[in-house]
Amino acid sequence: MARCSRRRQGSAEGLRERLAQLGLSWVLEARNGALSALAAQLPPVLAADQLGLSITAAAV
Repeated sequence: MARCSRRRQGSAEGLRERLAQLGLSWVLEARNGALSALAAQLPPVLAADQLGLSITAAAV
């Protein structure tokens, strides 16, 4: 089984590569969809605080 190179282990890119090797390349899209659905249900001020966004970005 292929492993990520030692310098890339623990990095976001290394994790993305490993997930793709396992056939899970859709994880980032699923995460973004879940965050979008959550943000749509929350008031912008609360979404900004909980997700670490600016209030302007959370209101969009």
